[in-house]
Amino acid sequence: MSINQAIELPVFFPNHSNRGEYCLHTLDIHRQIHFYLNRTKPFRKSDQLFLAFSGPRLGSAVAKVTLARWLKDCVTFIYTQRNISLPTTMKAHSIRSVATSAAFHARASLHDICAAATWATPHTFISRYKLDLASRGMVLWCSGMSFHESLPGIEVAGDSMCKE
Repeated sequence: MSINQAIELPVFFPNHSNRGEYCLHTLDIHRQIHFYLNRTKPFRKSDQLFLAFSGPRLGSAVAKVTLARWLKDCVTFIYTQRNISLPTTMKAHSIRSVATSAAFHARASLHDICAAATWATPHTFISRYKLDLASRGMVLWCSGMSFHESLPGIEVAGDSMCKE
């Protein structure tokens, strides 16, 4: 499997017909990436997706450790906002375990999970990643809370219609 493989993602309600569908459309990854690329275009110095947004490296690709820190900071923020203790073993790589396990429990095929994670066989997922999402520490990750509820005050791609 190639780490640079194409992954097709569905569009969330491009022709939304009610407020609920519109709010889900604001979470559409295609929409968010387009918004992000337009916002970073003036200072972009790299064709990598994630860029430094300040300092002398503004517009340059960020290092893997920076991405890992951002992921961990985001998860920590969500747990703090929900007044829930952060799992003591949580690391940036834990997100991969939770994401693939959540996909499995949502009935995604093992083929699709392996393709998205760039695993050649399901062995890695089954032996190392498949989590019991019913455990108390993992419920928040897959609880279905809304984006706006989990990140109060954060505007999604210029949207204000979905704020309560």
